[in-house]
Amino acid sequence: MERWSLPGPLHFFRLVDQTLREGHNLVLAAPSCGLTGMAEALERHLHSEGWHIAGPIYAKATSPLQQLFSDLSLGEQGTTRLTVALLRQTLPAGQVVIVRGVGKDEWSEWRRLLEEYEVASRSVAVFDRPLLLLITEGIPIPSLPPRGAALTLIPWEDVIGELDLLLYATEAFRDQGLRG
Repeated sequence: MERWSLPGPLHFFRLVDQTLREGHNLVLAAPSCGLTGMAEALERHLHSEGWHIAGPIYAKATSPLQQLFSDLSLGEQGTTRLTVALLRQTLPAGQVVIVRGVGKDEWSEWRRLLEEYEVASRSVAVFDRPLLLLITEGIPIPSLPPRGAALTLIPWEDVIGELDLLLYATEAFRDQGLRG
């Protein structure tokens, strides 16, 4: 049994899917350690739900706007000035851009971009919005942006409960019994 298919993590992934369907950009607040494989499992889940995923982009301490244009091969669209509005116009409707590994060093620049992108997203119909999904690592929740008209924060809090642990342990013991 894969731990990401347990009830708690699966509910978390479904909440992400539902929030994206409502046209919200997302910040997933994850701890700095202990969630190895979560981003990959989330990406698989979103693919299975029919989302067109771009990335993943691995956050760098450089300009997030330049990084997105470069890593997504968006080109400069005949202009020398890259803007958040141009990014929103250039991304295909309904696409989700996953940005992973946004840590303390990168956070202030990515937060600024995300806040501008959220405002730019408001002028696009919910079903046509290209969306950003940032997976932060170790950013304190008070440092994360508040909910906006086109932005939601989903922290990884209380996702794994007693039922998840019981199911996981039961499956592990069952597997041991089959091997032994």
